[in-house]
Amino acid sequence: MTSTKIKIVQIIIAIVLIVALWGISPWLSLIGLVPIIFACVGFCPVCYFLGRCSIKK
Repeated sequence: MTSTKIKIVQIIIAIVLIVALWGISPWLSLIGLVPIIFACVGFCPVCYFLGRCSIKK
């Protein structure tokens, strides 16, 4: 389970990816949906693979 801070960071990253990649290709901007899905599910891949989380709950 991820904290609210991590979910907010993931959504901000998703918005930045969508806006940045929209200029290249609208289809490529769909990559930004991945962090949104992770935020909705409550999964942080960085925390999972490092085995710890630097953002305190």
